[in-house]
Amino acid sequence: MTGFPLRTLLVILCLCVSAQPGRALDLVGVNQSGAEFGRVNAGLPGAPYGRPGRDYVWPSDGVIRDWAAAGARVIRVPLRWERVQPVLRGPVDTAELRRIVNTASAAGLSTILDLHNYGNRWVEVDGVLKQAQIDGPSALVTRADYADLWRKLAQAFAGDERVHFDLMNEPHDLKSADGATEAVQLARIYQAAVDAIRAAGAGNVIHIEPPRYAKASALVGSFSEAALTIRDPRNALVFHVHQYLDPDESGRHAVLAGGDHELGVKRLAPVTEWARKNGKRLFLGEFGLPAGGDPDLLEASRRMLTFIHASDDVWAGWTAWGAGSLWKSDYPFRLNPADTASPSLQLMRDFFAK
Repeated sequence: MTGFPLRTLLVILCLCVSAQPGRALDLVGVNQSGAEFGRVNAGLPGAPYGRPGRDYVWPSDGVIRDWAAAGARVIRVPLRWERVQPVLRGPVDTAELRRIVNTASAAGLSTILDLHNYGNRWVEVDGVLKQAQIDGPSALVTRADYADLWRKLAQAFAGDERVHFDLMNEPHDLKSADGATEAVQLARIYQAAVDAIRAAGAGNVIHIEPPRYAKASALVGSFSEAALTIRDPRNALVFHVHQYLDPDESGRHAVLAGGDHELGVKRLAPVTEWARKNGKRLFLGEFGLPAGGDPDLLEASRRMLTFIHASDDVWAGWTAWGAGSLWKSDYPFRLNPADTASPSLQLMRDFFAK
Protein backbone atom coordinates (compact mmCIF):
# COMPACT_ATOMS: atom_id res chain seq x y z
CA MET A 1 0.00 0.00 0.00
CA THR A 2 3.05 2.26 0.00
CA GLY A 3 2.55 5.33 -2.14
CA PHE A 4 -1.27 5.51 -1.85
CA PRO A 5 -2.69 9.02 -1.36
CA LEU A 6 -3.70 9.78 2.24
CA ARG A 7 -7.39 10.06 1.29
CA THR A 8 -7.33 6.56 -0.22
CA LEU A 9 -5.66 5.11 2.87
CA LEU A 10 -8.30 6.64 5.11
CA VAL A 11 -11.10 5.19 3.00
CA ILE A 12 -9.52 1.73 3.08
CA LEU A 13 -9.05 1.88 6.84
CA CYS A 14 -12.69 2.81 7.33
CA LEU A 15 -13.84 -0.06 5.13
CA CYS A 16 -11.71 -2.53 7.08
CA VAL A 17 -13.77 -1.67 10.15
CA SER A 18 -17.17 -1.89 8.45
CA ALA A 19 -18.09 -3.91 5.37
CA GLN A 20 -21.78 -3.06 5.38
CA PRO A 21 -23.45 -2.02 2.11
CA GLY A 22 -22.87 1.63 1.24
CA ARG A 23 -25.05 4.18 -0.48
CA ALA A 24 -27.30 3.21 -3.37
CA LEU A 25 -26.09 3.73 -6.93
CA ASP A 26 -28.32 4.14 -9.97
CA LEU A 27 -26.64 1.44 -12.10
CA VAL A 28 -26.26 -1.85 -10.23
CA GLY A 29 -26.97 -5.17 -11.85
CA VAL A 30 -25.68 -8.13 -13.79
CA ASN A 31 -24.16 -9.32 -17.06
CA GLN A 32 -26.68 -11.37 -19.04
CA SER A 33 -24.55 -13.61 -21.26
CA GLY A 34 -25.63 -15.62 -24.26
CA ALA A 35 -25.36 -13.55 -27.43
CA GLU A 36 -21.55 -13.68 -27.31
CA PHE A 37 -21.50 -17.49 -26.91
CA GLY A 38 -20.64 -20.13 -29.48
CA ARG A 39 -18.18 -20.49 -32.31
CA VAL A 40 -18.11 -17.57 -34.70
CA ASN A 41 -15.97 -19.26 -37.39
CA ALA A 42 -17.94 -22.50 -37.52
CA GLY A 43 -18.18 -22.44 -41.32
CA LEU A 44 -21.83 -23.43 -41.24
CA PRO A 45 -23.66 -22.97 -44.57
CA GLY A 46 -25.77 -19.84 -44.31
CA ALA A 47 -24.71 -19.23 -40.70
CA PRO A 48 -20.96 -18.57 -40.53
CA TYR A 49 -21.34 -16.67 -37.26
CA GLY A 50 -23.42 -19.26 -35.45
CA ARG A 51 -27.07 -20.23 -35.21
CA PRO A 52 -29.36 -18.22 -32.93
CA GLY A 53 -31.09 -20.40 -30.39
CA ARG A 54 -28.47 -23.13 -30.75
CA ASP A 55 -24.95 -21.72 -30.75
CA TYR A 56 -25.96 -18.56 -28.92
CA VAL A 57 -29.07 -17.04 -27.37
CA TRP A 58 -30.35 -13.57 -26.65
CA PRO A 59 -31.62 -12.81 -23.12
CA SER A 60 -35.28 -13.77 -22.79
CA ASP A 61 -37.96 -11.35 -21.66
CA GLY A 62 -38.63 -13.57 -18.65
CA VAL A 63 -35.10 -13.54 -17.29
CA ILE A 64 -34.86 -9.77 -17.76
CA ARG A 65 -37.99 -9.34 -15.67
CA ASP A 66 -36.64 -11.81 -13.10
CA TRP A 67 -33.53 -9.71 -12.59
CA ALA A 68 -35.64 -6.58 -12.25
CA ALA A 69 -37.75 -8.37 -9.63
CA ALA A 70 -34.55 -9.34 -7.79
CA GLY A 71 -33.69 -5.64 -7.52
CA ALA A 72 -31.25 -5.08 -10.37
CA ARG A 73 -31.37 -1.73 -12.10
CA VAL A 74 -29.20 -2.45 -15.14
CA ILE A 75 -28.25 -5.38 -17.36
CA ARG A 76 -25.12 -5.55 -19.47
CA VAL A 77 -25.77 -7.49 -22.67
CA PRO A 78 -22.70 -8.97 -24.40
CA LEU A 79 -23.07 -9.36 -28.17
CA ARG A 80 -20.85 -10.13 -31.14
CA TRP A 81 -20.33 -7.53 -33.86
CA GLU A 82 -20.61 -10.20 -36.57
CA ARG A 83 -24.10 -11.18 -35.43
CA VAL A 84 -25.66 -7.75 -35.69
CA GLN A 85 -23.72 -6.66 -38.79
CA PRO A 86 -22.62 -9.75 -40.74
CA VAL A 87 -21.17 -7.67 -43.59
CA LEU A 88 -18.89 -4.72 -42.91
CA ARG A 89 -20.68 -1.42 -43.59
CA GLY A 90 -23.85 -3.39 -44.24
CA PRO A 91 -27.24 -3.15 -42.51
CA VAL A 92 -27.41 -3.62 -38.74
CA ASP A 93 -30.04 -5.96 -37.35
CA THR A 94 -31.32 -4.41 -34.13
CA ALA A 95 -34.51 -6.45 -33.75
CA GLU A 96 -33.33 -8.51 -30.77
CA LEU A 97 -31.56 -5.56 -29.18
CA ARG A 98 -34.72 -3.46 -29.46
CA ARG A 99 -36.78 -6.23 -27.87
CA ILE A 100 -34.29 -6.52 -24.99
CA VAL A 101 -34.16 -2.76 -24.46
CA ASN A 102 -37.95 -2.43 -24.56
CA THR A 103 -38.43 -5.25 -22.05
CA ALA A 104 -35.72 -3.91 -19.77
CA SER A 105 -37.04 -0.36 -19.90
CA ALA A 106 -40.59 -1.53 -19.14
CA ALA A 107 -39.19 -3.35 -16.10
CA GLY A 108 -37.29 -0.26 -14.92
CA LEU A 109 -33.88 -1.44 -16.08
CA SER A 110 -31.19 0.34 -18.06
CA THR A 111 -29.31 -1.65 -20.70
CA ILE A 112 -25.59 -1.59 -21.54
CA LEU A 113 -24.95 -2.88 -25.06
CA ASP A 114 -21.54 -4.54 -24.86
CA LEU A 115 -19.67 -5.16 -28.11
CA HIS A 116 -17.93 -8.35 -26.96
CA ASN A 117 -15.17 -8.58 -29.61
CA TYR A 118 -11.87 -7.94 -27.79
CA GLY A 119 -10.70 -5.42 -30.39
CA ASN A 120 -11.29 -7.52 -33.51
CA ARG A 121 -13.91 -9.28 -35.62
CA TRP A 122 -14.25 -12.07 -38.17
CA VAL A 123 -14.59 -11.22 -41.86
CA GLU A 124 -15.07 -13.36 -44.95
CA VAL A 125 -12.25 -13.10 -47.47
CA ASP A 126 -12.57 -15.15 -50.70
CA GLY A 127 -14.95 -17.52 -48.97
CA VAL A 128 -12.73 -18.00 -45.92
CA LEU A 129 -13.38 -16.51 -42.49
CA LYS A 130 -10.45 -14.61 -41.03
CA GLN A 131 -10.09 -12.78 -37.74
CA ALA A 132 -8.67 -9.27 -37.94
CA GLN A 133 -7.93 -6.50 -35.46
CA ILE A 134 -9.49 -3.10 -35.93
CA ASP A 135 -6.96 -0.93 -37.79
CA GLY A 136 -4.50 -3.80 -37.58
CA PRO A 137 -1.67 -4.63 -39.98
CA SER A 138 -3.97 -6.74 -42.21
CA ALA A 139 -6.21 -3.70 -42.94
CA LEU A 140 -9.18 -6.08 -43.20
CA VAL A 141 -11.13 -4.15 -40.56
CA THR A 142 -10.67 -0.41 -40.16
CA ARG A 143 -11.73 2.10 -37.56
CA ALA A 144 -14.07 3.51 -40.21
CA ASP A 145 -15.80 0.09 -40.35
CA TYR A 146 -16.07 0.14 -36.57
CA ALA A 147 -17.41 3.69 -36.57
CA ASP A 148 -20.01 2.67 -39.17
CA LEU A 149 -21.36 0.02 -36.79
CA TRP A 150 -21.64 2.44 -33.89
CA ARG A 151 -23.20 5.13 -36.06
CA LYS A 152 -25.97 2.72 -37.05
CA LEU A 153 -26.48 1.44 -33.50
CA ALA A 154 -26.59 5.04 -32.30
CA GLN A 155 -29.24 5.93 -34.87
CA ALA A 156 -31.34 3.02 -33.61
CA PHE A 157 -31.15 4.03 -29.94
CA ALA A 158 -30.65 7.79 -30.03
CA GLY A 159 -32.83 9.56 -27.51
CA ASP A 160 -33.16 6.50 -25.26
CA GLU A 161 -31.21 7.52 -22.17
CA ARG A 162 -31.63 4.06 -20.62
CA VAL A 163 -29.31 2.60 -23.28
CA HIS A 164 -25.56 2.81 -22.75
CA PHE A 165 -22.94 1.96 -25.39
CA ASP A 166 -19.97 -0.16 -24.23
CA LEU A 167 -17.67 0.38 -27.20
CA MET A 168 -15.50 -2.75 -26.89
CA ASN A 169 -15.18 -5.54 -24.35
CA GLU A 170 -11.67 -6.28 -23.07
CA PRO A 171 -9.47 -5.13 -25.95
CA HIS A 172 -5.99 -6.61 -25.77
CA ASP A 173 -2.74 -7.09 -27.69
CA LEU A 174 -3.66 -4.60 -30.39
CA LYS A 175 -1.17 -4.00 -33.19
CA SER A 176 -1.27 -0.99 -35.48
CA ALA A 177 -0.29 -0.63 -39.10
CA ASP A 178 1.73 2.51 -38.39
CA GLY A 179 3.61 1.50 -35.26
CA ALA A 180 1.46 3.39 -32.76
CA THR A 181 1.39 2.11 -29.20
CA GLU A 182 -1.57 0.00 -28.15
CA ALA A 183 -2.83 2.84 -25.94
CA VAL A 184 -2.74 5.39 -28.78
CA GLN A 185 -4.22 2.88 -31.21
CA LEU A 186 -7.14 2.13 -28.89
CA ALA A 187 -7.80 5.79 -28.10
CA ARG A 188 -8.10 6.75 -31.75
CA ILE A 189 -10.34 3.74 -32.46
CA TYR A 190 -12.60 4.84 -29.62
CA GLN A 191 -12.54 8.45 -30.80
CA ALA A 192 -13.82 7.36 -34.21
CA ALA A 193 -16.76 5.61 -32.53
CA VAL A 194 -17.52 8.54 -30.20
CA ASP A 195 -17.49 10.94 -33.14
CA ALA A 196 -19.81 8.67 -35.15
CA ILE A 197 -22.25 8.28 -32.25
CA ARG A 198 -22.46 12.00 -31.62
CA ALA A 199 -22.73 12.79 -35.35
CA ALA A 200 -25.77 10.50 -35.38
CA GLY A 201 -27.41 12.80 -32.83
CA ALA A 202 -27.21 10.28 -29.97
CA GLY A 203 -26.46 11.58 -26.48
CA ASN A 204 -26.26 8.13 -24.86
CA VAL A 205 -23.65 7.40 -22.19
CA ILE A 206 -20.56 5.79 -23.73
CA HIS A 207 -18.37 3.27 -21.88
CA ILE A 208 -14.62 3.20 -22.59
CA GLU A 209 -12.66 0.06 -21.61
CA PRO A 210 -8.86 0.12 -21.25
CA PRO A 211 -6.55 -2.45 -22.90
CA ARG A 212 -5.12 -5.54 -21.19
CA TYR A 213 -8.57 -7.13 -20.91
CA ALA A 214 -9.99 -3.97 -19.30
CA LYS A 215 -8.07 -4.49 -16.07
CA ALA A 216 -8.37 -1.55 -13.73
CA SER A 217 -4.58 -1.38 -13.48
CA ALA A 218 -4.35 -0.61 -17.21
CA LEU A 219 -6.40 2.55 -16.83
CA VAL A 220 -3.85 4.00 -14.42
CA GLY A 221 -0.97 2.39 -16.28
CA SER A 222 -0.40 2.21 -20.02
CA PHE A 223 -3.74 3.80 -20.96
CA SER A 224 -3.85 6.64 -18.42
CA GLU A 225 -2.59 9.39 -20.74
CA ALA A 226 -4.21 8.20 -23.95
CA ALA A 227 -7.57 7.86 -22.19
CA LEU A 228 -7.57 11.58 -21.47
CA THR A 229 -7.20 12.42 -25.17
CA ILE A 230 -10.64 10.96 -25.99
CA ARG A 231 -13.05 13.87 -26.42
CA ASP A 232 -16.81 13.84 -26.12
CA PRO A 233 -18.81 17.03 -26.79
CA ARG A 234 -21.60 15.64 -24.56
CA ASN A 235 -19.18 14.90 -21.70
CA ALA A 236 -20.91 11.57 -21.19
CA LEU A 237 -18.00 9.13 -21.13
CA VAL A 238 -17.66 6.49 -18.43
CA PHE A 239 -14.39 4.61 -17.99
CA HIS A 240 -15.33 0.97 -17.62
CA VAL A 241 -13.03 -1.56 -15.93
CA HIS A 242 -13.11 -5.22 -14.95
CA GLN A 243 -11.70 -6.52 -11.69
CA TYR A 244 -11.52 -10.19 -10.86
CA LEU A 245 -9.95 -11.22 -7.57
CA ASP A 246 -8.37 -14.56 -8.46
CA PRO A 247 -4.55 -14.81 -8.60
CA ASP A 248 -4.16 -13.94 -12.29
CA GLU A 249 -7.20 -11.59 -12.49
CA SER A 250 -8.58 -13.74 -15.30
CA GLY A 251 -11.98 -14.55 -13.81
CA ARG A 252 -11.40 -18.26 -14.39
CA HIS A 253 -11.04 -19.30 -10.76
CA ALA A 254 -13.46 -18.83 -7.87
CA VAL A 255 -10.67 -18.31 -5.37
CA LEU A 256 -9.43 -15.15 -3.65
CA ALA A 257 -5.79 -14.32 -4.33
CA GLY A 258 -3.79 -14.54 -1.12
CA GLY A 259 -6.93 -14.74 0.98
CA ASP A 260 -6.80 -10.92 1.21
CA HIS A 261 -10.27 -9.52 1.98
CA GLU A 262 -9.06 -6.03 1.08
CA LEU A 263 -7.73 -7.04 -2.34
CA GLY A 264 -10.57 -5.51 -4.37
CA VAL A 265 -10.35 -2.25 -2.46
CA LYS A 266 -6.59 -2.09 -3.00
CA ARG A 267 -6.93 -2.75 -6.72
CA LEU A 268 -9.66 -0.17 -7.26
CA ALA A 269 -8.25 2.57 -5.03
CA PRO A 270 -5.69 3.84 -7.61
CA VAL A 271 -8.23 4.06 -10.43
CA THR A 272 -10.65 5.82 -8.08
CA GLU A 273 -8.03 8.46 -7.35
CA TRP A 274 -7.24 8.76 -11.09
CA ALA A 275 -10.91 9.47 -11.79
CA ARG A 276 -11.12 12.07 -9.02
CA LYS A 277 -7.98 13.82 -10.19
CA ASN A 278 -9.18 13.97 -13.81
CA GLY A 279 -12.89 14.55 -13.24
CA LYS A 280 -13.95 11.21 -14.78
CA ARG A 281 -16.67 8.65 -14.03
CA LEU A 282 -16.07 4.92 -13.52
CA PHE A 283 -18.03 1.71 -13.91
CA LEU A 284 -17.14 -1.83 -12.77
CA GLY A 285 -18.41 -3.92 -15.67
CA GLU A 286 -17.25 -7.36 -14.54
CA PHE A 287 -16.26 -9.09 -11.32
CA GLY A 288 -16.88 -12.66 -10.22
CA LEU A 289 -19.23 -13.72 -7.45
CA PRO A 290 -18.70 -17.42 -6.62
CA ALA A 291 -21.60 -19.73 -7.38
CA GLY A 292 -20.40 -22.00 -4.59
CA GLY A 293 -20.41 -19.18 -2.08
CA ASP A 294 -16.69 -19.21 -1.21
CA PRO A 295 -16.71 -17.12 2.00
CA ASP A 296 -13.37 -15.38 1.43
CA LEU A 297 -14.21 -14.30 -2.12
CA LEU A 298 -17.67 -13.21 -1.02
CA GLU A 299 -16.24 -11.10 1.79
CA ALA A 300 -13.67 -9.50 -0.50
CA SER A 301 -16.43 -8.75 -3.02
CA ARG A 302 -18.58 -7.21 -0.30
CA ARG A 303 -15.76 -4.91 0.75
CA MET A 304 -15.01 -3.97 -2.86
CA LEU A 305 -18.66 -3.05 -3.51
CA THR A 306 -18.79 -1.13 -0.24
CA PHE A 307 -15.79 0.87 -1.42
CA ILE A 308 -17.48 1.61 -4.75
CA HIS A 309 -20.72 2.74 -3.11
CA ALA A 310 -18.80 4.92 -0.67
CA SER A 311 -17.01 6.48 -3.66
CA ASP A 312 -20.12 7.42 -5.60
CA ASP A 313 -18.59 10.78 -6.50
CA VAL A 314 -16.77 8.89 -9.28
CA TRP A 315 -18.33 5.41 -9.47
CA ALA A 316 -21.57 5.13 -11.46
CA GLY A 317 -22.26 1.48 -10.68
CA TRP A 318 -21.41 -2.15 -11.40
CA THR A 319 -22.58 -5.34 -13.12
CA ALA A 320 -21.61 -8.76 -11.73
CA TRP A 321 -20.52 -11.63 -13.98
CA GLY A 322 -22.25 -13.75 -15.11
CA ALA A 323 -25.87 -14.71 -15.61
CA GLY A 324 -27.21 -16.54 -18.62
CA SER A 325 -28.79 -19.85 -19.57
CA LEU A 326 -25.82 -21.33 -21.46
CA TRP A 327 -23.36 -21.61 -18.59
CA LYS A 328 -22.59 -25.18 -17.51
CA SER A 329 -23.69 -26.20 -14.03
CA ASP A 330 -20.10 -26.23 -12.80
CA TYR A 331 -19.24 -22.73 -14.05
CA PRO A 332 -17.81 -21.03 -10.93
CA PHE A 333 -19.45 -17.61 -11.47
CA ARG A 334 -22.92 -18.50 -12.74
CA LEU A 335 -25.71 -16.29 -11.39
CA ASN A 336 -29.40 -17.16 -11.45
CA PRO A 337 -32.14 -14.83 -10.18
CA ALA A 338 -34.22 -17.88 -9.20
CA ASP A 339 -31.50 -19.25 -6.90
CA THR A 340 -32.73 -17.41 -3.82
CA ALA A 341 -30.55 -19.52 -1.51
CA SER A 342 -27.36 -18.38 -3.25
CA PRO A 343 -25.05 -16.32 -0.98
CA SER A 344 -23.88 -14.47 -4.08
CA LEU A 345 -27.41 -13.45 -5.02
CA GLN A 346 -28.05 -12.34 -1.46
CA LEU A 347 -24.89 -10.23 -1.52
CA MET A 348 -26.12 -8.59 -4.72
CA ARG A 349 -29.51 -7.92 -3.17
CA ASP A 350 -27.80 -6.22 -0.24
CA PHE A 351 -26.37 -3.67 -2.65
CA PHE A 352 -29.25 -3.27 -5.08
CA ALA A 353 -31.06 0.02 -4.67
CA LYS A 354 -34.26 -0.38 -2.66
